[in-house]
Amino acid sequence: MNKHLIVIGITLILLTVGFSGCTNVDNQDTTQLSIKSFNVEPSMINKGETANLIWDVEGATTVSIDNDIGNVSLSGTRIITPTQNTTYILTASNSTSFKTATTQIIVLMETESDDDEDYNDDVNPIAVFDIENFGTFKVELFVDKTPITVGNFRKLVNDVFL
Repeated sequence: MNKHLIVIGITLILLTVGFSGCTNVDNQDTTQLSIKSFNVEPSMINKGETANLIWDVEGATTVSIDNDIGNVSLSGTRIITPTQNTTYILTASNSTSFKTATTQIIVLMETESDDDEDYNDDVNPIAVFDIENFGTFKVELFVDKTPITVGNFRKLVNDVFL
């Protein structure tokens, strides 16, 4: 009989210690505020093309994105069509804190290379770089694969170096 009283006593002590201080807590309050991801895909587009802003936030009561997007859900996507390079800022907050994250999209502008008669688009141009204490290297620019990049490079060379 004494063994049963000892077992019952130990069980009561363990139950009392185990449940002391426990209260019913809302899960929202225990979730730490976290911006799990915020990015844009693709991160580089040609002017007039679209991209997707993608985000995933945890533990927030309010999530918003600047540049006229406004309040959004905790996770989601938004199709965007920026006309220039743009940095987006996501702000997430709850009753105790706030966090921000940024992402940027690069918008490639049209170039005037189509009107430039000095270039033959049938031939891939080769750029030669001569770097002091490094040496010389050549880069072939593939017009058929990256016409806007080649046009931007040509414009840069004409505007800055010629």
